[in-house]
Amino acid sequence: MKRLFAYTFLALFLAINAHPATAAEATDNGLQKAATTLDALTTQNAQQAEHTRKLAAMEESALKARLADLKQQLAAKDKEYKSLQHELTGLTNSREGLQADLEEQADDLKTVEGTIRIAAKQAADDINGSLAAPAHPQWQQTVSALLHSDRYPGVPAIRSLVDVRFEQMEAAKNHALAPGKYMSASGQPASGDILRLGLFTAIYRDQSGNVGYLKLEEGGERLAVVPEVTDWLTTSRIEDYIAGKAESVPMDISNGAVFARLLAGKDTREWVRAGGLLLWPILAAGALGLLIGLERLVFLLRQRKGSRTFFKQFMDTADKGDWQTCESLLEGNGKSPAGRVLARLIKERGQGPDVLEATLQESMLEEMPRLERFLSTLQVLAVISPLLGLLGTVTGMINTFQVITVFGTGDPRMMSGGISEALVTTQAGLAVAIPIMLIAHFLKRRVSGVLDDMDAKGTAFTALLLRRRDCADG
Repeated sequence: MKRLFAYTFLALFLAINAHPATAAEATDNGLQKAATTLDALTTQNAQQAEHTRKLAAMEESALKARLADLKQQLAAKDKEYKSLQHELTGLTNSREGLQADLEEQADDLKTVEGTIRIAAKQAADDINGSLAAPAHPQWQQTVSALLHSDRYPGVPAIRSLVDVRFEQMEAAKNHALAPGKYMSASGQPASGDILRLGLFTAIYRDQSGNVGYLKLEEGGERLAVVPEVTDWLTTSRIEDYIAGKAESVPMDISNGAVFARLLAGKDTREWVRAGGLLLWPILAAGALGLLIGLERLVFLLRQRKGSRTFFKQFMDTADKGDWQTCESLLEGNGKSPAGRVLARLIKERGQGPDVLEATLQESMLEEMPRLERFLSTLQVLAVISPLLGLLGTVTGMINTFQVITVFGTGDPRMMSGGISEALVTTQAGLAVAIPIMLIAHFLKRRVSGVLDDMDAKGTAFTALLLRRRDCADG
């Protein structure tokens, strides 16, 4: 339409601006041409509009078909989405259940792995202490590979550990004499016949015929001669057993621990060193108690109680009033405490009962310090010795816990010093206290016997003096 108006306007413009003489003619011609052009353009535009309508109808139909198809696809996709969402929910729930099962199985696997590692560590300890280990180096290799691996031990590794254990069982049944090499007592390589009795005992016989026990060196790679800890009887039994003349032989089932104990037991300095500083006061208390006990024992044995024959003779003489003879008898028995008490009483004859009783008590009190001298010291030593041992026990345990705090409990040998101090001081304290208590008890009983003898004889003689005084007054 815009083009039609443009052509019409152009025709009118040309017609107006043409020559005046021909303006009317030009106007008519222009109008005819414009009308013709306008009709042509109108027809053309109508055709184009019709064509456009047809195209629009076709596009609309195609779009409707496309829209219907897209709606169908959307419905299908929506249905598929809901199905996938439902499947995702199921898979999520299944995943959570599988995750829980996996965590539970992971804990079980860790438990199984820990059990296998512990079994491998026990096997390694048994191999390190087994006398058959030097002849089977593959044992240590298998167990070391299992212990030092970061991966989970699989079935082959577990089977290899089981095989090692069964091989150890087979080696435990070994009872054979065969040539072998070992380290001599001087530290030099040596060779001879080695008799292995299971996993615990190994006996050697060198080329000179000497026999003895073998032990594992540090690390468990070689056998070495145990220093001489056996007596001639054990050596003879070993020789007879190797020669087939005996049916039994002493065995070591402690993997060499008994030999180490025997060697340590022969060294008193090692025992004293293990006891620590508090062992010395305990030993000093024991020595002092022993000296005091011996001195008191000798002294009390010299204090004779006096025989019944002597006392009967003295009382008969006193009953007759022969005081000179009584004094002579007492001079001959002057070492007796009872004799010294009677000598003081005879000087007070003729006095009243109060004087005689006071003289008797005074005489006994004068004799008691000499008789009971150092007994209280012995009792004190008997009490403080176990207390010193207990103090050593506490000190040793404190040292042990300090070692545990610093180094942990991985190596028990690190704690042996404190434990040895605790046990040795307790042992020494009791070993000193028990004999001192027995000695003190014996000496106390001895003193009580002497005091009873003095009291009995002094009382009897006092009664005799009072009776004679009463008779003289009557």
